Amino acid sequence: MDNQMKSKLFGVTLLTLAISVLPGCKLPGANSMKMSLPGIEPATSFYANGFPTDLRVDEQGHVDIHDFPRQYHFLTKKYVNSVNGMAERYHTVMPVYLPFTKAIDVDSMSDWDTDYASPDAPIQLIDVDPDSSEYGRRFPLSLSVTKTADQYRPRHLLQVYPTMGFALRPDTTYALIVTDETPLAEINYWQQDPQLGAVLGVASDDIQLPEAVSKTYQPLRDFLNAENLDPQHIVGATVWTTGDPVARFYQGAARIAEKAQQLDQLPVSNVEALVDYPEFCVIRGDVEVPGYQKGVVPFVLKGGQIEWDQSGAPIEQYHRTTEFVVTIPKDMTMPENGYPLLSYVHGAAGIARQVYERGDFDYYDLTRYPYYIAKEGEGPSQIAAQRGWASSGFGGHLSVDHLPEWGVATIPAGFNPFNPDAFSNNYVTITWEQIYFRRILQQLRVDPDLCPEADVGAGQTAFRFDTNNEVSMGQSLGVWGAALKIVADPKPYKGLILGGSGGTWTKTMNSSAIYRLGFNTLVVNQLPFQGFDDAHPFLMLAEWAFGATDLSLNMENMMKYPTKAPPDVIAFSGFHDEIFPDTAQRVTYMALGADLLGEDIGSKPNNTMMPHMELAGANQLAYPASQNFQTPYGDRLNVVMRYRGKNIALLNSGHEVMFEDDEIKHQYGCFLEYLSNGQPPIMSVGTLQGDACL
Repeated sequence: MDNQMKSKLFGVTLLTLAISVLPGCKLPGANSMKMSLPGIEPATSFYANGFPTDLRVDEQGHVDIHDFPRQYHFLTKKYVNSVNGMAERYHTVMPVYLPFTKAIDVDSMSDWDTDYASPDAPIQLIDVDPDSSEYGRRFPLSLSVTKTADQYRPRHLLQVYPTMGFALRPDTTYALIVTDETPLAEINYWQQDPQLGAVLGVASDDIQLPEAVSKTYQPLRDFLNAENLDPQHIVGATVWTTGDPVARFYQGAARIAEKAQQLDQLPVSNVEALVDYPEFCVIRGDVEVPGYQKGVVPFVLKGGQIEWDQSGAPIEQYHRTTEFVVTIPKDMTMPENGYPLLSYVHGAAGIARQVYERGDFDYYDLTRYPYYIAKEGEGPSQIAAQRGWASSGFGGHLSVDHLPEWGVATIPAGFNPFNPDAFSNNYVTITWEQIYFRRILQQLRVDPDLCPEADVGAGQTAFRFDTNNEVSMGQSLGVWGAALKIVADPKPYKGLILGGSGGTWTKTMNSSAIYRLGFNTLVVNQLPFQGFDDAHPFLMLAEWAFGATDLSLNMENMMKYPTKAPPDVIAFSGFHDEIFPDTAQRVTYMALGADLLGEDIGSKPNNTMMPHMELAGANQLAYPASQNFQTPYGDRLNVVMRYRGKNIALLNSGHEVMFEDDEIKHQYGCFLEYLSNGQPPIMSVGTLQGDACL
């Protein structure tokens, strides 16, 4: 080799080295989805082929997640086991993961979720089930990419979350596709993985697909053909089928309702007058209810599972006796069918008597919870009585009535992430107890001598309650019981009143910096600076394990996919709610399909309802409003209203607005009045408690 040739070769070598090592100077590289199809090559990563994927599902619907990452961590392993014990296909609220060899530039893509519900979007989540009534539906999406590897995720993992408030439908096949229109970071280019091309129908002489693999992707191939979409432009895809996470929950509710309806003798004792107020009498009693969770309550680290018999009914594990109260209005003669009933579900560390005790702030007592003591007799029972309604309270599962020795510690007992087997089942139990107790109230007869100032009516011998004219009300943790019993109970309710609501389990646990820090460090045992976003795989497991009682999923079933007459709904969102921040609350209202009525307090993305609720089609309405939501059973009122907290004991937190604000008391009082008169509720600007309605 002559000197001139050596010089040229040396120059080319130097240039190549310079390009490869200079900062910011990189050679173009191909970006492909990482595929390892069964029967073709063994998978080396949990995320290979994407997740969720029907490649992991057996003929019985069980999902194989044996290779989920970081199972040396005790709680991760525990959550994997919990999901393995109950998983029937995939949850309807979960992120989707696709692994790539290089980075997708999501920062340059739209951050408005509904842009991905378009057939022109570069990334789409599509209903590809030919038997689905929503075939071809595309979903709004939230996108993110992992920039560094961590203990759960590789680098360059695309994370796609269907916008929270939009659950997928049960027993339905979906596909996520990424097209080559998706922007890439740096100067890389797209290259379709040959295995992906093969499952999408791109001709290949080198890859022979196993029948099961080909069958998994058949719905997507058929959809692409029907839409005349070229599969060669698809650079990422996965196909999976959802299960029905609420089916057993609802089935159990129906069986428990049937059981209570057939009781020969009511399990009620010690019914007596308790206290008397100007507008109403309070009558207390004890009621025995069945329990269905195995183990020792409150199931701190183990136990809490529910067993089922061959007929599909939950198996009783215990009985317990708890207090209940009912209130009788004094200023209204009992209607022929009994008093309309406001059924109040207390929150964490609550008791049955809070239905009448939760009034305005009165004084501090640090020995009790809540540490601010309300004016007893001015709670929801008073508002109900002023409108001619009776009310009820019940000492629910994990309440202070249930576990008096635990006191305030019943709060973490109800939000205990250290036992995934019990977590969601605790809310199932809360709901089932309410459904059982409803049948008790339906059959209960109260001696008129226990409230002599009330008028039982001509020819009547006992006070009764009209559970065909019933409104459910809940605040904080009580929102789960109040809402879930409406959707799970075969018998409809007339109305629902909410305050201090949570959202999906993911958002409930990850909606504030404090919750995020606590869950990330104490539960997942990561360092505070390690990533803990909504799409984190541990949160995915948690959402999956707790799926039956996910609030947003059940709210959608209640209002958007009703199987019985849905209720009229009013909700009150407190500004600066330190328990369930706005980012969690608005997910619930999106799932409900609610409109925002009146002012949207707040000015930042994390403390407003709008424009986020617009993703679900919500409008901001001016007062008054009525019948704003269409259902197959007729139009309903379905709104959320915002208020600032006025309780100095809670630093003006918005969590308690339902008990503190006169305008709210007037609004839900009128809500009750319209319903008892058989009229569609009209929601107007609130004035003073007890004022006339429109």
